[in-house]
Amino acid sequence: MRNGTGRAARHAAPCLVLLLLATAACASNDRPRSIKPEYDLHDPDPMIRMQAIHAVSRSGDRTQVPQLIEMLDDQDEAVRMVAIGTLRELTDYDSDYKAYAPRTERRAQVQQWRDWYAARDVPRIAPLVGPETQ
Repeated sequence: MRNGTGRAARHAAPCLVLLLLATAACASNDRPRSIKPEYDLHDPDPMIRMQAIHAVSRSGDRTQVPQLIEMLDDQDEAVRMVAIGTLRELTDYDSDYKAYAPRTERRAQVQQWRDWYAARDVPRIAPLVGPETQ
């Protein structure tokens, strides 16, 4: 009797290794310039895109949620994995999105995220204002 976890288990280990390598690479300082997510989320270099996603995660900038949703269909699997992790952190929303899924399946999952975001009250997703900025 199958428990249904075979496929997920086969993909989990390689995905975890890929995510760890991507995170380690993002921590390196190969480029001396500072990352500006509003520009660097569109950079042709996947390493720069991942660094920009990490910058969004660190800052908690929820205004980048629509761009992160679009990055779920990025050509680079590592970028997609970092983007989904950051989206889950920023929105507290989880879906069945799988960064390693075939592109047709991912596109349907990206549309789920778009629909979810469109149904949200945008001010809820806006950047948080702390007591020090009021």
